[in-house]
Amino acid sequence: LKLGFGNVLRNRHVFLFNDLLIYTSLSGPNRYLLKGSIQLSFVQVEMKSTHPIPSELPYPFLILKGPGSTGKNAKPLAFGTTSEEERQSWVDDLQKLTNQVFRPSIRDI
Repeated sequence: LKLGFGNVLRNRHVFLFNDLLIYTSLSGPNRYLLKGSIQLSFVQVEMKSTHPIPSELPYPFLILKGPGSTGKNAKPLAFGTTSEEERQSWVDDLQKLTNQVFRPSIRDI
């Protein structure tokens, strides 16, 4: 995925887990440098937003971070995919996992 920071685009390797998304850069053969993490219980995912998205970012979606996330700042992160299908897949997966994190189980009630 491409990650937009203002007018700068960076290639990032993104790993999605049940409750966490991490984004990294490649630092060598099969080596990744952690750039930040986002707890899914603290995010919103948007395909259209009032927040600025770099125009060079292909097929963008936005992740609005909240408390409990790490990285340089708490500003929204704009990601770009290579196709509409890939973008829709990322958005669907993120929304599904976010809903699972927020939804209490019967044991929690």
